[in-house]
Amino acid sequence: MDNYLDDSYLNKSVTYTSKKSNHSNSILLFFIFIMILNFISYVIITILLAKYSSYKNRVKVTNYDNFLIRNPVPPENNVICSICLDGFDDKYILTKCQHYYHEECLYEWLSKKIICPNCKTDFNRLESV
Repeated sequence: MDNYLDDSYLNKSVTYTSKKSNHSNSILLFFIFIMILNFISYVIITILLAKYSSYKNRVKVTNYDNFLIRNPVPPENNVICSICLDGFDDKYILTKCQHYYHEECLYEWLSKKIICPNCKTDFNRLESV
């Protein structure tokens, strides 16, 4: 009876790999590789944007007295500050491009954009002339 049951089949290992599982593994590895590349590019772009956006948003500190006229002739009664849309009481200034503004309004505007709110004259170009 012992000869009938041969134990040799228990010692043999069978390795079976299907083409489908190899294909699934390669797709998974490719997906992981793409995700790693995506993450690396995200990190690089984030670092570069943080570095160069600070240069772009930096406003040049400038003395604007060269093209601002302090204590000019008072504006007409119907003239308003085009930044805050209020009338003028005191502390108004006139630009060389002949626009009236409240002093506080214009300096706040100039901290963000270095152009005239009305005619879009570049104050940096006025300064260099």
